[in-house]
Amino acid sequence: MVPSSARRAGETSLTMIVVVVAVLLMAAALATILALVQYLNAMQRPPALADFFPIERNESGEYRFTRPQSFILVPPAPDAGGVLSLRTRSPEPLPVRTLAIRLDELVQFTLAATAVPRRLMLLLPPSSSGRLLTLDVPPAQAPNDLRRLGVMIDSVTLRLLQQPWMWHAGLMVLAPVVGCAILAATRCGWITMACGTLVIAGSALWGPVVPWMLVTVLGAARTIDQVAWRGAGADWLRQADIAICRAATPALLTIGVAATWAGVVGWFSLALHARYATATYDLGLFDQWLWLISRGRPAYSTGAGVHALGDHTSLLLYPLAALYLVAPDVDMLLLVQSMAISIGGIILYQIGSARGAPWFGILIAVAYLMHPATHNMALFHFHPDALAATTLLVAMLGVEKRDWRLIAAGAIATCAAKENFALTIAWLGVWLWLRGDKRLGSALFLGAIVWFGMAAFLIQPALNGQSQSVFVGRFATYGATPLDIGLTMARRPDLLIADILTARNVQYFWLVLAPFGMLPLFSPWRAALALPALALNALSSFDAQQELVYHYNALPVALLAVSGLDAAITLRRRLPSRQWVSVLCVVYVALGTATALNATPLRIQQALRESAHNAEQVLARNYILARIPPGAPVAASNALQPHLTHRSQAFAFPNPFVRINYVNPDGAPLPPRVDYIVHDTYGMGASGANRDQELLRELERRGLYAIVVRIGTVVLLQRTNASLPESCFGEGWQAAICHAPK
Repeated sequence: MVPSSARRAGETSLTMIVVVVAVLLMAAALATILALVQYLNAMQRPPALADFFPIERNESGEYRFTRPQSFILVPPAPDAGGVLSLRTRSPEPLPVRTLAIRLDELVQFTLAATAVPRRLMLLLPPSSSGRLLTLDVPPAQAPNDLRRLGVMIDSVTLRLLQQPWMWHAGLMVLAPVVGCAILAATRCGWITMACGTLVIAGSALWGPVVPWMLVTVLGAARTIDQVAWRGAGADWLRQADIAICRAATPALLTIGVAATWAGVVGWFSLALHARYATATYDLGLFDQWLWLISRGRPAYSTGAGVHALGDHTSLLLYPLAALYLVAPDVDMLLLVQSMAISIGGIILYQIGSARGAPWFGILIAVAYLMHPATHNMALFHFHPDALAATTLLVAMLGVEKRDWRLIAAGAIATCAAKENFALTIAWLGVWLWLRGDKRLGSALFLGAIVWFGMAAFLIQPALNGQSQSVFVGRFATYGATPLDIGLTMARRPDLLIADILTARNVQYFWLVLAPFGMLPLFSPWRAALALPALALNALSSFDAQQELVYHYNALPVALLAVSGLDAAITLRRRLPSRQWVSVLCVVYVALGTATALNATPLRIQQALRESAHNAEQVLARNYILARIPPGAPVAASNALQPHLTHRSQAFAFPNPFVRINYVNPDGAPLPPRVDYIVHDTYGMGASGANRDQELLRELERRGLYAIVVRIGTVVLLQRTNASLPESCFGEGWQAAICHAPK
């Protein structure tokens, strides 16, 4: 007979499996529903009205007046055309006028706009970039109304000729079912089936194609195994199932949390970029650098006018550029960043598991991923700092396992991300030396210091056209050169302490520590590893380094997570009531995380908000950017430039015509040249917008550029055919010869 204790253990285990499977299947259903809602919303996007007067209302309903020239932007419909319907009239006392309607700058027809309403129905052909309907009418004025009015427009609707959403929705729903059936036919367990179903359903967030790609891979693997080995050979699905079933519940939970975090944050990062919420600094810079490196070209960004290694000595960009050989898309870069950060959470769990406290590993991993600095970093464009945080955690895992290979790999990758990260690795070497690992500690310290000296004093000055790093000015209070700064810090520790303990820095330290329940304070030996990175942020005159909304806290947050984990494990072992210690750790971490999230601006809130005006602005920008040929030299405003960086010359307007934040113009491998200028004043301050618009008008007056299309605040200009020197279409435009004859 089976002992009752064993039977109860088996029943408990079975109950746990049933609960886990049920939760995963519910999550798969929710993911599928979310994908369907997202797809249906995309299919039902209404046309956007640009350069219309605000909505008005009378007893007959809402209506809008056009300006003398207004636009209707039709969303992309690559699979089918559509029918655009609208009602128009010129109500009394406005006169009868001629309304001209153009589709994509081609005159379609004209009609008389009278006081009698007319319903227009326009057949639109398919388009992958959308359609632009231009309404031109002579202006008129109503009594006591200073506006120059066009015609009255209302009831604007768009109906697609073919609506494949039901077919696509069916594909989205069917893919998880087919994937689950394949896993069941492979004799996988329930947990593996539920996990696989969740992954396939979640991938539907990127459209109906991705889940079916996964299903195809599963089906191919199953078929090959059945045909080649008759189901008994290299059936990797069953092997994966065995590994998952053997895995401890904490490990499975950690992987699920990390994967969910990567998917959610990764999706929001793509949404922000699609809404033009990214900018030249810094996504445009890194995207252009990586694209140029992958094409074997000099890594000189025309966004900032500097070589990649002259900005920060980020050697890590060179192996990372291999990603652009496979998928040359900035969206892939953003997803890789999110996945890299989520892997940091898994490594924290592994550190806790190596010390016999897997549940504490999960707790700190969740705190790390929920830390406002962590997910703000993931949603703030792209930076090697995000990858460096994970590689530093790899080094700390090596410290825990006493594996010098992990330590070396993590330390080298961290130093390769940024030159100033070498200071943290050097400090880690000192820490290891003091702990007794003298040979390894000495090697890390000497290697990191030598690399920092080479990067800061040799490589950067050679590539940025200056005598030192462009970021030394942030510490000008302590000296004009890195050597002066180092000597001041060594000679005046009292000055450093006074500057570090300002009220602003105390609040900064508190916000960094709070999401870990202040636990790092109970592990000062390990928390000391974060001191160099925290000191650099606290002593910098650049205020953004003391905020949790950027990427500057990648290393200190990762190191404080390790020290918080060490503190929780130590307290649990030393204090008598282990259960209460665990409960208190969870409570303090939860309260600290909630407090820090409430006190910090969160980029995920920006990703959740999308106004109707933003949607119209996105349609206008997408339409205009599609008019720029691939590879053409371009100058674009800050929010548009990251969408045009897969070319050798993608300037951040007003560069190169007026140098602003341009580090090293003399290092450019090609003479500056601009064939297209695309500019958007939306969101700009009045002074910057006026300055840029005056420059555009001057370029037009000289006959160098002409307007191709203008929609609302967005304008596209193209270089004219004037027979002038090439320098006139770049930084030499102010020369006396740069005037095209009229």
